Amino acid sequence: MGDDTMAILSLYEASFLMTDGESILEKARDFAIKCLEEYMKKNKLDQNDNLSLLVSHALELHWRMLRLKTQWFIDVYDRKKVMNSSLLELAKLDFNIVQSTHQEDLKYVSKLMENFLWTVGVVFEPQFLMEIDGVIGDVGTLDELEFFTDAVERWNMNARDQLPDYMKMCFLAPYC
Repeated sequence: MGDDTMAILSLYEASFLMTDGESILEKARDFAIKCLEEYMKKNKLDQNDNLSLLVSHALELHWRMLRLKTQWFIDVYDRKKVMNSSLLELAKLDFNIVQSTHQEDLKYVSKLMENFLWTVGVVFEPQFLMEIDGVIGDVGTLDELEFFTDAVERWNMNARDQLPDYMKMCFLAPYC
């Protein structure tokens, strides 16, 4: 039954790649769901049985983003009696690298948002909107935005000379 169930599970997963109007794959998905649900009725969810975990997970959480399911699949693969430890180690390394990259991206985006919110909180007058857009938009680099924010937070008038021209008007606006 294991090989048959794995084949049906593969069919079920493949059915999510269908495009609109592929009635054969729609019927295949319906058939696969029926078979997989029947399998789950006969074989209660067993945390030590990889196949029942895979089937349960596929039926309940199929629409998650693939990257979010990665850790779950790594954990399931790690519990297999027969597995390739090099492949497992590579999967864990890949997961950690991608997670680290996302964390760095989040830090960068958070800093941009901090700079944006600080600027629009201080310089909110409509006549300065175009200047803010130029500073915060795709013109300012992260280093320039950090220097700008630091200069404004310290109310350092001497720093204006080190700012690019397009940032000087924004910097001087609170003093007007």
